[in-house]
Amino acid sequence: YKRQAPIRDTKGELMGVVIVFSDQTKVKTERDALIQSEERFAHLFERAPLSYQSLDDNGCFIEVNEAWLETLGYSKEEVIGKWFGDFLSPEFREKFQKGFPKFKATGRVETELEMIHKDGRRVFIAFSGRVGYRNDGDFEKTHCILKDVTEERALESKLRESERSYKELINGMNETVWIIGLDGELIDVNDRAVSMLGYTRNELLKIGLSGIDHLLDKEQIATYANSMPRDTMQTFE
Repeated sequence: YKRQAPIRDTKGELMGVVIVFSDQTKVKTERDALIQSEERFAHLFERAPLSYQSLDDNGCFIEVNEAWLETLGYSKEEVIGKWFGDFLSPEFREKFQKGFPKFKATGRVETELEMIHKDGRRVFIAFSGRVGYRNDGDFEKTHCILKDVTEERALESKLRESERSYKELINGMNETVWIIGLDGELIDVNDRAVSMLGYTRNELLKIGLSGIDHLLDKEQIATYANSMPRDTMQTFE
């Protein structure tokens, strides 16, 4: 790399030329390494099995990878430059509006939001994000990995519904119900059992069957045993 400048006397007459040569080998090597690093990152970013997105300071899309597009059904042209909140279900947009400034301030986030697939389906997404900074320390963009957890959350919801139905069933029975594990440990009791002994549910579970035997008299034990189905009834002496 060469730079040159004229040398003039006090009258402005040309006296000569200053020529400065600068060795740019190191600069070129570093520039080439940076280009290669960016190419490797771009390749990894596009091929990553998990969805990736980056947002600017206003929460608008800078980049998404192929996995993101496949997960939500949009084309890149439909996404880049758009506000992220536009891709959220309405009830989650306020959460994003309030949470995004906190994300930028703290530099990281772990959260879940419900997004809208292009076909209208709601997709529950788990986010793990970090903030990228410029050399001067200012915010540059966010880096977020997304995971579709829709099926997991649906299974959890079904499990909660099943547990609620189970509770309603056993607590609606007039008989005492004692749920006992294969190891003999007391797992659960219904409201009837709780009211019969005067203890809270947690106290009974802590006491366990061995403690209950000492709390009940023979008549109460017989009543308890006779309330159990015959094919599973245990005899208490």
